[in-house]
Amino acid sequence: MEVTLLLSISERGKVEKTQVTRSSGNSELDAAFASAASGCAFQAGTRDGIPTVAAYTLSFGWDQASAPQGLGLCFTPAYPLRAARMGDQGFAEVQFRVPAADSAPEVRLVRSTGSPILDREAVLAASRCLSNAGVRNSLIPNQWYGQSIAWKLE
Repeated sequence: MEVTLLLSISERGKVEKTQVTRSSGNSELDAAFASAASGCAFQAGTRDGIPTVAAYTLSFGWDQASAPQGLGLCFTPAYPLRAARMGDQGFAEVQFRVPAADSAPEVRLVRSTGSPILDREAVLAASRCLSNAGVRNSLIPNQWYGQSIAWKLE
């Protein structure tokens, strides 16, 4: 996957504007990359030695399958043995957000599997995921995200 952004850089090297010129196909992911780029500092453009507003193209590319950490891997928790022995299955859905301040992330169960064990593991998986600084920094602060987890015995 790849996201390409057009950045307008101020005379002081700060990002003034971001525009997605090539989308990943996921608007939340595009917004997260634009937000990350907005926090970067760049060398200001110059014309005849005088700082001027400049435009840069920035591309973020990644191979999701080889990423060591991230939301996809966070939400593939191991099946709780006790739930497997009891034959518990179902779909859990959690919502979560990371506050702008350094306060703890919020995680809530919005769809139950009907199994307290699986529901608890779904919430714990989200909480563990959000304890990773890399994952937290990739999310837009104060925005709610949702994730479904399928628990199926095979």
